[in-house]
Amino acid sequence: MTIYSIIPETVIFENSENTDYRSTLIKHDGIEMEVRFINQTQARIERIYSGNPNDYLRAEYTPGSLLNFAPGTTSSRS
Repeated sequence: MTIYSIIPETVIFENSENTDYRSTLIKHDGIEMEVRFINQTQARIERIYSGNPNDYLRAEYTPGSLLNFAPGTTSSRS
């Protein structure tokens, strides 16, 4: 991204460091996805990364869907 401005970039991007980025890459059911944990047992899907087009058609893995984890089970985190 190129910004042509007389305003210093420190002023333009002063709030960018305070942005809350708590998304994590996990692998769930063999599909790598970026999720944001809501609590210890739930995560909201932000996006999926897959080479298989059929994974994008699965309704349970659409962005915004919730994943529920049972206590004691883990998905592999990258």
